[in-house]
Amino acid sequence: MTNHTIQLDNIRAQRGILALITYGLVLCMLFVFYSPSALAMRYAMGQQGHEVAYTDQLMTQLEVLKDNTEKALYYVNKYADMPAQRAQVLTIYRQSLKAMRAQLSTLAALSHKEIHEQLAEAMAEQDQAAMTLNKRILAAYEAHWPVIADNLKRQTQTERANLADAQALERYLSNIQFGRSHHQYDNDQLPFGPLPNVAHRPADSIQALQARLGIAPQSLAMSALQRAESQDLSAYLALNVDTARTAELEQLAASLNSDPVQIYQYVYNHIEYVPAFGSIQGADYTRQTQRGNAFDQASLMISLLRLSGVPARYVYGSVEVDPEQVKNWVGGVAVIEAAQNLLGQGGVPNVIIKGAEDSVVSYGLEHVWVEFYQDGQWHAADPSFKQYEYSEGVDLKAALQLDGRSLTDSLLDGAEQNEIEGWVKHLNRGGLESKLQSAKLQLENALEQSFPGATVQEVLGEKVILQQNGVVLPTLPYHTIRASQALKHIPDNLRHKFKYELQSGASGLPQTHIRLEKSLPEILGYQTALSFTPATRADSELLRNYLPSDLSDVSQLPKTFPYGLANVKAEISISGNTVVSGGNFAIGDELQASMGFWSPRFGWELSASPLIAGEYHGIGIDAHGVSREIMGDVKNQFIRLKERLESGQTSNISRHEAVGSFLQAGIYTYFASTQAQNVIASVVDEMVTYRQPSYGTFSTNLSVSYRFGVPFRVEPIGFTMDVDQLSNNTESSTNCWDTWHTFNKHIGGISSYLENRIPEILLTKGGNTGQGVSAIAALNIASNLGQKIYTLTQSNLDSLQQVTIDSQARSEILIAVQAGKTVLLHERPVQVGTWHGSGYVIYDQDSGAGAYKISGGANGGFLSDDAAGTLTWLGFVAGAISTVALSFLFYVAAIITVLLLVDLLLDYRAIDHRCAGLGGLIMLAVGVSIAGIFAAPLMGIVLMYTGLLAGNAPLTVANSSICRN
Repeated sequence: MTNHTIQLDNIRAQRGILALITYGLVLCMLFVFYSPSALAMRYAMGQQGHEVAYTDQLMTQLEVLKDNTEKALYYVNKYADMPAQRAQVLTIYRQSLKAMRAQLSTLAALSHKEIHEQLAEAMAEQDQAAMTLNKRILAAYEAHWPVIADNLKRQTQTERANLADAQALERYLSNIQFGRSHHQYDNDQLPFGPLPNVAHRPADSIQALQARLGIAPQSLAMSALQRAESQDLSAYLALNVDTARTAELEQLAASLNSDPVQIYQYVYNHIEYVPAFGSIQGADYTRQTQRGNAFDQASLMISLLRLSGVPARYVYGSVEVDPEQVKNWVGGVAVIEAAQNLLGQGGVPNVIIKGAEDSVVSYGLEHVWVEFYQDGQWHAADPSFKQYEYSEGVDLKAALQLDGRSLTDSLLDGAEQNEIEGWVKHLNRGGLESKLQSAKLQLENALEQSFPGATVQEVLGEKVILQQNGVVLPTLPYHTIRASQALKHIPDNLRHKFKYELQSGASGLPQTHIRLEKSLPEILGYQTALSFTPATRADSELLRNYLPSDLSDVSQLPKTFPYGLANVKAEISISGNTVVSGGNFAIGDELQASMGFWSPRFGWELSASPLIAGEYHGIGIDAHGVSREIMGDVKNQFIRLKERLESGQTSNISRHEAVGSFLQAGIYTYFASTQAQNVIASVVDEMVTYRQPSYGTFSTNLSVSYRFGVPFRVEPIGFTMDVDQLSNNTESSTNCWDTWHTFNKHIGGISSYLENRIPEILLTKGGNTGQGVSAIAALNIASNLGQKIYTLTQSNLDSLQQVTIDSQARSEILIAVQAGKTVLLHERPVQVGTWHGSGYVIYDQDSGAGAYKISGGANGGFLSDDAAGTLTWLGFVAGAISTVALSFLFYVAAIITVLLLVDLLLDYRAIDHRCAGLGGLIMLAVGVSIAGIFAAPLMGIVLMYTGLLAGNAPLTVANSSICRN
């Protein structure tokens, strides 16, 4: 420990000195923050190069007033037992109000005049919609401004600020909507990270097993009716959502000669096991992804058997198996506790069975296998409990020769730090990049010299199923079957589901307009979307008439349109076919999307996010990985679209073809890319990782401007990728806690970065990519600008008041830190294209799970692009402006390029030649900036990864000795 650190510890121990320092910093911060020049600068940052209406300026300044008031009240509450300090805070707050009052009064008078002029103009033109809108704005102004002005007058004309008036002002301003509502998250359900290790103990009796299955206890003595039913084999040939009937499955069954042994061997030899519980993918999607849990592998085998005319059934049982086989089965882990964590995160009921002297003697779990009827009897087969051969690849850690401490030291060389306040600035990017570039070259040289021409498998290592090729079925691989229950179908209470609801109204009393609920086996592999279409023919005509009559180029499309230009209804479509529709909304209305999964162990877990009527949301649902077939479907849609455009067949291009395909390409490319990165990173970090059910959206983004809570203008401004759940089960091979924790933070940071990087690549123009923003990208930009980067915990929460950030994000961060979370954020907003805001990461110190957020609350990325306007109009009136779609040809080329890349990522283990850039991909997997398609913003990822000021273990390439029990 350095002398510097010891001195800081001594200061921390002296509470009086620390309080004095904190108090002085607070007063200094308040004087600077409330200065008129600081307010003007903040406003100018968000309005670069635009002539801004007086009413818009007034609304911006009222937001600043609201933020200032919230900050002052925070310190008033903090110093509740310190009268002198509390009075000083109120005095400074009063001075800030005096500085703002004159400016606000002037803007209010100019705004009042401006609204009257706009109303008069609308009346002269007999524009009924504009007249109605401006009357609403005028009424809102006349209702709200006098109340605010009266409060400011009372607070500034007295010698001392009145706390009750400040509280009243904060409550009043909080009820006025200034922009899109914040996307809030549950701190106990952070969207990026490992699933909790929560699983039942295996049932020890048939009664307990039946209770798990949700079926009534059955007497051991069968009635005559039950015996008759058991002999009726027709029920064991019926197909449902889990077993399905598709042309591909029928073709596969025929290719296996409808032979039960060959069918068993196909599933056993080709489908990788994923530790998860319940029916998730079903038969066909398991065939597509070539991976699945015990339920899904059983469904695939049963489907192939029943399609072959062979009666088959599930058997659900509580069994005991060999612990060594379990370690191999779940990923080749070194200790049984790691296997238990992987199974537990997946929800599989399991238990380590120990004997004398705490030795592991057996392993219990609830499991699913198959029985089929042939030659007058039932035969048992387990296609999912299998063994693998693991071959080690290149020792990447030795080849990389990265030392976590030296990386941290190079990053901090010359940087400014304040451990009490929890910030660092002027990080040494050059020094870090130099060290990482050297490591990258070392790795590439090691690969070229020691492993020339190595395949991807040889570099990363292989996991190969030990094949079953005998002419007869092997016996079941269990020591003991404690209890079992035969089933015709998987019970509904063991089937995962997805739900999407579109709601409006207050959060406490929402009104649901449309609702989609389907099991995951029904919906996986299809393209799901929420979109809006004109509510009536008259609304369609209004939209058409708003377009230029001689429209011939995308640049002629309106950049904005008035709120309520037309009414729209919502539709949820699956693969372009509308399955549910409803509602009647004005374009620009704020709604809420509630979506999420039902699982057998947690029930419904839903997230709510705001959206604007008129946006198009491509909804991506991932299970254990994106199948090549769904990516192929999206790519083929673009190929067909390109061919139609080139041939001039543009009259009936639907919004799903022109808009949906683009957005589906984005969200599924994201899921495929993050999964590939996770797997590569797991090799470097000696981890085992599996993707679990996840979902997110890639959408057009509409910005709505509000005047005293009244929406009045709608503007398509870009694209938003918002991934509300990206779940994995992950574990260190040796069950080491800090390796596991750091890995989860690591892949979370990479996944956040890809939320802006994938849209950037999709919108490549002339070889140049756009610039998007995500939490990681924003931190990177802020760091490059020399901003302070804060790591907030409960010990330095006061530092949040030194950060300029929107009030809703501030409130969320405050609640998160008080709940024990750690937050990484930057000092003040940054500008990226038309986006102006902040990025921040909320993460759990125990698990490394996190929410990677940008202003507005999206757990995702934003990209500003003119294409959003075109796609928005295509979403409403695709046929009317189909010729304009020709301008998308350059997008099509870019997207096909990306999808070809995804083909590579999805199939990287099967490539039989050296993958170009493999060293670069591996380097990215340890947080290193590289050139090429996945070039990462270095600082953001490394800051998040190392947690420099959060007391975390530094980035390391060696296993930790700190292991979980």
